[in-house]
Amino acid sequence: MAKYITAKVAQAAVVLFIIGFATFMLLSYMPGDMATAMAGDATPEQVAAMRTEMGLDRPIIVQFSSWLGKAIQGDFGYSYYYNDQVIHVVLKPLERTMILGTVSLAVSFAVGIFLGMVSAVYRGKWLDDLISIVANMGIAAPQFWIGIILIYMLAMNNGIFPIEGYIDPYVNLKEFLRCSALPVATLAIPSVAAIARQARSAVLETIGQDYVRTARAKGLAQTAI
Repeated sequence: MAKYITAKVAQAAVVLFIIGFATFMLLSYMPGDMATAMAGDATPEQVAAMRTEMGLDRPIIVQFSSWLGKAIQGDFGYSYYYNDQVIHVVLKPLERTMILGTVSLAVSFAVGIFLGMVSAVYRGKWLDDLISIVANMGIAAPQFWIGIILIYMLAMNNGIFPIEGYIDPYVNLKEFLRCSALPVATLAIPSVAAIARQARSAVLETIGQDYVRTARAKGLAQTAI
C-alpha cells in the first residue's frame, strides 16, 4: 500500500512539474510581458527597471527554477492583475467550490437514496416508473442544459432565485441557501439520478433476503422493515 501511494504521489509530482514547466514556457514566449503591460506611458528606462525588479531580465530557466523553488515552499508569487498573492486568489474560489460541492454531494446522497428506496418499495407501480423515468432523464441530460433550464424557469421568469451572486454561509445562511440553490441543484440532479438507480438495485436485493421475509412473516410493519 505504501509503495502504491508513493508511486501515485511521484506520478502526480511529475505531471504537475510538466504542466508547470509547459505553462511557464508558453507564457514566457508570448509577445510582451507584465512589465510592458503595466508600464503605460513609462520610459524605456523605467520599463527596464521594472523588468529587473520583477526578475524578467533573467534567463527563462532561472526564472522557472526560482518560481518552482518558491512554489514548493507555498509561495506561488504575486498576481499583478488581481493585486494580491496568487495563493489568496486561488483559495477564495476554491473555498466556494468546496462548499457548493459538499452541499450538492449531501443533497445527492440524501435525495438519491430516498428516491431509490421509494422506487424499490413500490416496484412495478406508477411511482416506480415515474422515478425511473426522471432518473434516466437526469442522467441523460447535459449538466449545462440543466443549469440553463433552471435559470430560465426559476430565476429569469419567476425571480424566485437570483441569476448570479454568492454569499458565504457564515455571513448570511439564508441568503447563501437562496443564492446556492440553483448551482447545487444543477450539480446534484445527475448524481441524484445515478444514486437513486443504485439505491433501488441495492434495496431490491436486500428486501429479497431471508431475514426480510422473516420480518414480514412476523407481522412487522413495512416502515420498520
